[in-house]
Amino acid sequence: MKKIFVILSLLFFVWRYIIPAFLAKEPNKALAPEKYEEEPVNNVPESDEAPKNEVVEKVKEEGLVNINEASLDELLLITGVGQDLAEKILACKEEVGSFKGEKDLLQVKGIGEKKLEQMSGSFTL
Repeated sequence: MKKIFVILSLLFFVWRYIIPAFLAKEPNKALAPEKYEEEPVNNVPESDEAPKNEVVEKVKEEGLVNINEASLDELLLITGVGQDLAEKILACKEEVGSFKGEKDLLQVKGIGEKKLEQMSGSFTL
């Protein structure tokens, strides 16, 4: 009786998940249909800030990113800085004020000695 249950369970699994996966036009659509049915959400508000390509060009012309004057997009161009860390830098800058030296960046949660060393050479104050 136990063997019959295992065989039926296996057949159900193959019928429910494996066969539709092979028949689906898009890979894994049968396994995760909710991924393909939702519209992508763009939560980035339209703003009067320079588009990212212009920001990149501006930084390339100037050479280094000035952390005290940088926008979120400009901070993302610093080596080792991602979205989360860039937001933390901006929040700390608003809270504490402008950074006077590189060691002041250690106040930002997520920046330690190693991260600061990784970032150095990509920014100015």
